[in-house]
Amino acid sequence: MAINITDLDISQLADVKKQLDDVCLSLSHILLSDSLQELAHLSSSFAQLRQAQAKFKSCIHNIRHITSENKRISSHFFYLQFQLLIFQ
Repeated sequence: MAINITDLDISQLADVKKQLDDVCLSLSHILLSDSLQELAHLSSSFAQLRQAQAKFKSCIHNIRHITSENKRISSHFFYLQFQLLIFQ
């Protein structure tokens, strides 16, 4: 049912304005709430990403350490094998 606003008196127009203001306020609260939830989710995701990055860097460091340690051990092992061959 359509109502022509020119047929409304001042108090009825004030009621319509109040209803529209209430709807706008409700919508702004909903949008703000959604934005805050999205911001919280993005912040949490970013924190998880930073943790994953730190773990990844730690893994790279450990791999480099293991690799250099393996080279040292391998060269020492090769030296011992060589010594055994010489003295046989």
